[in-house]
Amino acid sequence: MKNVWVCSGVVIVIAAGIAFAALHSSKTQSPVSSPMATPVQYTGWKTMTDSAQHISFQYPPTLQTTYIHTVDWPPKIQILNNPLTCTQAQQRTIDGHTYCVTVISEGAAGSIYNQYAYAFSQDTKTVILTFTLQLVQCANYDQPQQQACQTERSQFNSDTIADQIAQTVGVTQ
Repeated sequence: MKNVWVCSGVVIVIAAGIAFAALHSSKTQSPVSSPMATPVQYTGWKTMTDSAQHISFQYPPTLQTTYIHTVDWPPKIQILNNPLTCTQAQQRTIDGHTYCVTVISEGAAGSIYNQYAYAFSQDTKTVILTFTLQLVQCANYDQPQQQACQTERSQFNSDTIADQIAQTVGVTQ
């Protein structure tokens, strides 16, 4: 339980850092483009609505993985009323959409916890998508589970999931 609180705290720090960078951008930074024009709808995904921020988004109920587990799920979304910019080193293009990505890893008894923050611009605002995943240590398993764990880890891509979720973000009334 302590790891969940630590993970949540770090995700908040990541989001605050991205927001601070957006507010204090320098000449070496460039604007981040919007990942979507119209929200996408995925069959079988759950919908989260945040009436305080006037947004909704979809997310997969599970990742359908055996050795990678969701911790902070569903993902959280924060909207800031300013445009986002980030350094070239932080920018990542995923399926044609540009994001400012921060990943923080922390080890704990037999697992690695990766905390992700994907920030992007939508309608001159900054949208920050955050979540945490637990990746078990594959070396803790005997064969053939160890190989299955390593294969799953090498084929899993958090960028794809984050991009798909980002494409579902929409403004509600």
